[in-house]
Amino acid sequence: MSRDTEPASSAPVSTAISAIAHPIVTVPLGLFLLGLEAAGPRWGLISLAGGALPPVIIVLILRLIGVFGSIRIPSLTQRFRLLAATTIIEASAAGAYAVLGAPQSLVVAQLAGTLSIVALAATTTATRISLHVATLTTLLPCLVYVGGPIWALGAITIPAVAVARVKCHAHTAHQVILATFIPPAITVTAILLCRVIAE
Repeated sequence: MSRDTEPASSAPVSTAISAIAHPIVTVPLGLFLLGLEAAGPRWGLISLAGGALPPVIIVLILRLIGVFGSIRIPSLTQRFRLLAATTIIEASAAGAYAVLGAPQSLVVAQLAGTLSIVALAATTTATRISLHVATLTTLLPCLVYVGGPIWALGAITIPAVAVARVKCHAHTAHQVILATFIPPAITVTAILLCRVIAE
């Protein structure tokens, strides 16, 4: 099988979960909710437009013109470059939010998520960590920070997505385990450090 070929799956439920939990879906939804919880609909839309849509549009365009052989982006090199570009986009968004007068909680959450992407890029140099799972485990701590503990209930989606990615033969167990623990560790640490610095 080619590295750029989507693996066949005999698990339709896992395939459906994977499709619903694809970063192209969860990143826009998550960043809209982040802005919404931090400061209402206006900032929800700004967060969607500034943080979510640029990397999603980049992925879709590169897939359409054939640079990416699959929406999964199997190549480690391509994944690293995408994550590096996304880091620049998200850091720029955090800076823009601060200049535009966004609530501190949104700026902090945006910065924390950006640092998680840096960690994902570093990990991607060695293994194809699951971005489906990593997106959830980055966004959920940010949503808990800006929106309260009710968002911790979203953690129930993590094992379902992790198992689905393995059952679809898209990732190994260790790749989803790394995605389960590295992003939230970085995100929570960054949020705590930012709060200490801001005090």
